Amino acid sequence: MHEYAHAYVSYRLGDPTPKLQGRLTPNPIKHIDPIGFLMVFVAHFGRGKPVQINPLYYKNPRKGELMVALAGPATNLIMAIVGILVMLIYAKLMGGTPNDIFLSTNDLMINFWISFSYLNIALAIFNLIPIAPLDGYRLIKIRWHK
Repeated sequence: MHEYAHAYVSYRLGDPTPKLQGRLTPNPIKHIDPIGFLMVFVAHFGRGKPVQINPLYYKNPRKGELMVALAGPATNLIMAIVGILVMLIYAKLMGGTPNDIFLSTNDLMINFWISFSYLNIALAIFNLIPIAPLDGYRLIKIRWHK
């Protein structure tokens, strides 16, 4: 969803590149980087294939690049919030309270949504580190490049 968000925002701003490359889809297979995928098994850490964009299509290239760079981490945060809400609704349906959530370590659904939410928050924060090729680097580059 992170890479799809980059592609979607870029496309909405007028860049046909993600669509022409078949990246304008939430289908994870289209966003797999073969080496990044193998690294998940080798190093327990991987990456998706970065979406290529062309800011020259944007009416305001700097603002467009900023929006595209923020789209991925924002999507991770939205997914984390959705995960937390699903977890709270599930707990309520099971007759529990929000305080019970962290005491129910045996409940697989609660454990899944906690992990899902933590992972998405961690991915959003990690992607904001200002090191190439992460989104944080693109934000710094946009800010200082005129």
